Amino acid sequence: MKLNIKNEYDNLKAVLLSPTEEQYQKEQQQLQHILTKYNVQILYTKNNNNKYQMFTRDPFIVIDNKILINNMAEQIRKKETDTINDILNYLPQSNIIYVPKDIIIEGGDVIIHNNIIFVGQKGHRTNKKGLSFIKEHFKDKYQVIPLYINNHDDRIPFIHLDCLFNPIANDTAIIYKEGFSPNSFNEIQKIFPKLIYINLQEQKELAANVLSLGNKTIILQKRHQRLINELKLQGFNIEEMDEYSTIDETGYTRCLTCPLVRTNK
Repeated sequence: MKLNIKNEYDNLKAVLLSPTEEQYQKEQQQLQHILTKYNVQILYTKNNNNKYQMFTRDPFIVIDNKILINNMAEQIRKKETDTINDILNYLPQSNIIYVPKDIIIEGGDVIIHNNIIFVGQKGHRTNKKGLSFIKEHFKDKYQVIPLYINNHDDRIPFIHLDCLFNPIANDTAIIYKEGFSPNSFNEIQKIFPKLIYINLQEQKELAANVLSLGNKTIILQKRHQRLINELKLQGFNIEEMDEYSTIDETGYTRCLTCPLVRTNK
């Protein structure tokens, strides 16, 4: 397999999933059914007996043809990085980047948009060293833009960037505007002329945390009919899911998946 991720919305060809506890299996089965419908190859990590392992996006990030093996903030999640050793054996060592133990990077804070990498900051995860690490490793091919998260209530923090913002096409992104500093919102607005806004209730239900399958096809929660209707008017095709128990653990389809291969064909 040749890793290839240039953005969040090209045609999804291969994805990494992780085991889930029984209470979340209906949701994962529904997700797997949709992925299979679109001929997406599914690979699985090994079971780490940790319910947070289902959020595959955080320990692993693919950027271009490289995979980052991250160091995460919470102690309970640090051993998840060992769950893909068998898969890594099939990749050239030059394509694997191990994040040092004193640096925190989590995949929910990293969004790729062609020649740009957005990195969430001032959330509760990826730190300044993580931002610097990504800049150092990808400065030759990418502009790295920090986006500063505006946590207006630390008791209910915005955990990751992808809880607030997600590009779904070259010119379009879903966003919870109030989750960003004014300067960061202005940066986003310059790059995406078409912004689809969500309200606070939709943000709490992680309406921005969607997975794009390619060809303007997106997986959304069935209950978000206002957003679904707006996206359909913009020419998007929607695959609806009526299972969303993982929302209680602050993650949905983007969090549950680590795309490995996308193509523009």
